[in-house]
Amino acid sequence: MMGPGILILPFSRLSEFETEKEYRVHAHWEEKARAARSEQKRIQEAAAGVLAARLEEILGRSLEIGIGEHGKPFARTSGKTVYFNISHTKGLAVLAYSENTEVGVDTEQIRKAPEKIADRFFTGEERDFIREDTEDGKDAERFFRIWTAKEACMKFSGIGLLLSPERISLKGLSCGNGPDDLIIFRALIDGGGMRSVSLTQHLFQTGPDDRYVITAAWGECLSEPLKIDIL
Repeated sequence: MMGPGILILPFSRLSEFETEKEYRVHAHWEEKARAARSEQKRIQEAAAGVLAARLEEILGRSLEIGIGEHGKPFARTSGKTVYFNISHTKGLAVLAYSENTEVGVDTEQIRKAPEKIADRFFTGEERDFIREDTEDGKDAERFFRIWTAKEACMKFSGIGLLLSPERISLKGLSCGNGPDDLIIFRALIDGGGMRSVSLTQHLFQTGPDDRYVITAAWGECLSEPLKIDIL
């Protein structure tokens, strides 16, 4: 049984793959990349395809891609569902996967935090968490820790934007690190009436000014270590 994991692909690495001709793009995203109307969109689709092809290598078998009712992709291999989710932001793409639990993932580059979003969508506890540490841009990091967590939960749910971010409240944001420098906490959707979701968070850096938050939402607490691979 394959354990849960996250694949990370900096776009700079994708450029190296293209130059070296040492990469494969999953057919589903290869077609989308060819049809892309902008270079940015082509890179995003190609990166997603490289990550999906890498997942096939991990599984040792091919993925048959399907799209859910609200646009979330899923995969079947040898008749069994493989849960996965893909996210990309400026300079980075990530894929989270599991054979045991539904998953959602989101990544954002850390930058100046848009305060209006926090005022509208964050709970008082979440806003207080941001204000606890404003030195050296920590408030921006904390903002994107919260925002990616909410986005990951929205994607986990399978209904995306139909689940408004203010319906997701985060608990344990100040808890200690888990194994491999992961930050582990949980979320309650609909105030707990819907379900509790476990989250893992990883801070990733590609350069002095290029820092990212990667957050994955899982349907259950992970019973085994999360594997993180950087392509």
